[in-house]
Amino acid sequence: MPVFRFTNLARERENPQNITHFFTADPNQRRLVQQRSDFRDEGVAFYALPA
Repeated sequence: MPVFRFTNLARERENPQNITHFFTADPNQRRLVQQRSDFRDEGVAFYALPA
């Protein structure tokens, strides 16, 4: 299953050397985070086996 990566743009603006990421495999959670202007969707980061 795909695991998606988001960059936290608010943290990046505060300190360009402190880039943080948020990862999720949950499609509902991905849709919620995609609506936020302070996160950039970077697509599939990697694939994982389902639990």
